[in-house]
Amino acid sequence: MAASNTWLATLFLRLVLPFILAAGTIFRPTGLSFLYLLLFFYIPFVPVPTVQTLRGHTGRFLRFSLLISLLTVISQIVFQIVLFSLPPYGEFLEKCELTEKLLRHFGLVSLKSLNWIQLIRWVGPDVVALGGTLVTYLVITNIIGKGLLGTSNTPAPAGSKHKRRGKGWKLMASVGPYAVLACLCISSSLEPSIPSGIYYIFFLLGATWWALCQNIKNKFFAAIYALLAIFVALHVSVVYAYQSQWAQEFLAPDTLEARLLGLVPLVLTNCTNDPRDSFFNPDLTWASFVSPFCLLCLFHILVYEVKTLLRPQVRKLVF
Repeated sequence: MAASNTWLATLFLRLVLPFILAAGTIFRPTGLSFLYLLLFFYIPFVPVPTVQTLRGHTGRFLRFSLLISLLTVISQIVFQIVLFSLPPYGEFLEKCELTEKLLRHFGLVSLKSLNWIQLIRWVGPDVVALGGTLVTYLVITNIIGKGLLGTSNTPAPAGSKHKRRGKGWKLMASVGPYAVLACLCISSSLEPSIPSGIYYIFFLLGATWWALCQNIKNKFFAAIYALLAIFVALHVSVVYAYQSQWAQEFLAPDTLEARLLGLVPLVLTNCTNDPRDSFFNPDLTWASFVSPFCLLCLFHILVYEVKTLLRPQVRKLVF
């Protein structure tokens, strides 16, 4: 298989698919989109696409992602059919009543009288996620399939595959620790809070250890990065859950607890008007909106760095 084809398949798995899932997660923070967030968290643990992994772990993940995306689209279609079957369309969903709230938090709303922006916001993520996962699956399987056919009669030289993979691991081992420190520094400075303080403390510890000419590419730092990755995943999940109306009603954004925990209402809901017309908080600065993206990038970089630092063990378990 040509090296360029392998890199293209890896690009779709490592960049294109995570971007699509992250966009669907952030653009519409609901229960359905939380499934995309879980898939996003799992992508770093998926092996790079090869003939072997496509028949195993990677292939199962791609098919599972495609199934989840298909089910979310089907749930939207079924819900709209139910609304049409109970005329008048959507009238039984009174705004901010328990049933309407529950369905809206799950990601199902009546599309009646919605403007095109809100229509895209409520339905678009599922359609884009389905299209994105389908394209990713077809591209990767097509690339790997062509590589298999192209090498069936002319086997690659012995050791060439491992040599190319070794170069990739060497590059990640060289750049990874410094990318982690950079992401920790950026994530800690965007939204001052207790979690950001934790990121900053670990950034100072790592940078100080590095400044003292000590090795930051060892199993000790791999353990620290693994714990940080778990913390980042929990942090992102809590911030994500806080974008719901119920969470903001339970813990008001202007309370000391919310500010200390870094719970920022990026999306607001107003029941005096149409609760489906959620809007981004106009009182926030750009840093508050960039912070979630940085945390998602930090999680991926941390997991990749842990896999790199523990390469022999990881290859036994995953590769």
